Amino acid sequence: MRSTSLRLAGEPCEYCDGKLADVVIADVFRVRGRVIVLEGVPVAVCAKCGEKYYPGGVLRRVERVANQIARGRQGRLAHVVAYRRRRTAT
Repeated sequence: MRSTSLRLAGEPCEYCDGKLADVVIADVFRVRGRVIVLEGVPVAVCAKCGEKYYPGGVLRRVERVANQIARGRQGRLAHVVAYRRRRTAT
């Protein structure tokens, strides 16, 4: 990714009017039934409600990475376990 700054810091969130901050995070995406974790993702995040704003290039990159993973050309394998709450005896 070329830029790590969205230049949205201080702008109001369109959902709650909180202030946005430009940050770099690790984020989880679901693409074609696969769970993909990307590190170093530049986003703007609302300090009040946590809403994330992605630059258009990030979503295109996710699609490329998903295609490469499907072909076995890129990525590290990680196990994803679904959390299921146990029923308690009453």
